Amino acid sequence: MLAATLPADFRDRQRDEWTADLLVLSDSPGGPARWRYLLGAAWTLPSLRRLAKGGRTTGGGLTPSATPTAVTAARVLIPSVSWPLLGWLGALLVPHQAGAGGVFTVVMVGAWANMIGLLAMAGMGLITLMVALLEWRRTARHRLRTAGIGGAVLLTVVVFQCLAFLPDRGIIVAVMGGAGAWLSYAAASLPRNYRIALRVIAVVGLAVAVVNWTPLGAGLGSEYLD
Repeated sequence: MLAATLPADFRDRQRDEWTADLLVLSDSPGGPARWRYLLGAAWTLPSLRRLAKGGRTTGGGLTPSATPTAVTAARVLIPSVSWPLLGWLGALLVPHQAGAGGVFTVVMVGAWANMIGLLAMAGMGLITLMVALLEWRRTARHRLRTAGIGGAVLLTVVVFQCLAFLPDRGIIVAVMGGAGAWLSYAAASLPRNYRIALRVIAVVGLAVAVVNWTPLGAGLGSEYLD
């Protein structure tokens, strides 16, 4: 009954472990030892369920779940890099005659952020603050630390605002993507969808940065900054 409450990919392993312990205890005189063991297992069952759901199970057992810092970093980097890249592609594919509006403005600002690295950093700072606000299940210390990092990034942008309109042609966005790729390998226990997303934006970010230094990219940069 206890095993039935566990995730399916973890259930058989835990049932075998409990069964082996109960078989050892069966040599003890009487049944109290086995009942005490079962009551102890039931008492720790909620924490075991959380561990099994938060981690990834394999044939060899349970792999620890990703640390809160790694998960938060992934949640910051994925939208921070995706927004400039999607804006760049949107500005490339959508003609200017499509008109203005909320979506069009977001696309064009994203395109500028790809060409102007400090604008991308400002977006990352704001996204970091949003993540700190939305991760309400994290500890207060973790959320304050995340918000502090977001504030530090925004302060850096303010300090260097005189350089805000000097185009770096996607180098900073590519570096941010590279940091995401490193995170996807360094924190191997991250959820699979996070690791895939981090590697995809790293490749696309590098490709866009290369294109930005070609005649096509120079022409696009002139349009963005016009």
